[in-house]
Amino acid sequence: MLAKHYITNANELNLGLESTLQELPMWKVQVELDCPGGDLMTLFGQEPLLPGIILNKRQLCVGMISRQKFFEHMSRPYSFGLFSRRPIENLYNFLQPDLLIIPGEITIVEATQKALKRSFHLAYEPILVATQSGSYGLIDFHQLLLAYSQIYALTLTHLQIAEEQSQIAKAGFQDLQHNYARLLQNEKMAALGQLVAGIAHEINNPVNFK
Repeated sequence: MLAKHYITNANELNLGLESTLQELPMWKVQVELDCPGGDLMTLFGQEPLLPGIILNKRQLCVGMISRQKFFEHMSRPYSFGLFSRRPIENLYNFLQPDLLIIPGEITIVEATQKALKRSFHLAYEPILVATQSGSYGLIDFHQLLLAYSQIYALTLTHLQIAEEQSQIAKAGFQDLQHNYARLLQNEKMAALGQLVAGIAHEINNPVNFK
């Protein structure tokens, strides 16, 4: 009924500029739709950081219910008595949550842009990720933002390094130009010196004609 995956903080990951969602830690807590709704409350209680639970029907993913949406509705009058002992499918059909499903091979930057385009009431909902292996996982929105901020900082660092290298390269090119001009000048001076020396030699040692 349940699959756990303990996540690490996104700041501890070694991300690159083109890192994808599949490189981020995911929650993979799953239950079948025919389980009672009270099971979700137990699972959320066991995992305080769990952002949501993946819902399956005959082991195939059909959706997700977030911690926030679950407790919002279960805290309403009569909701606990109405849904806690009935199959989760009843609660899921009642909520009809909007889902954001993103392929795992999409970059973190692109995924963050998609997540931020959601309506305000979905802003902090977890993202359902479809991996290349055919499995699904959940990424907490805050973890996604942490990863995005890390890539953003990395991008700024690369830009700074590139700018410094460009300035160094520009300065180096100017030095080369200057050195070339000096060498060229020295070459001209050497040629001129040879010419002057030759003329002086001819004056001091005139050629005898017959």
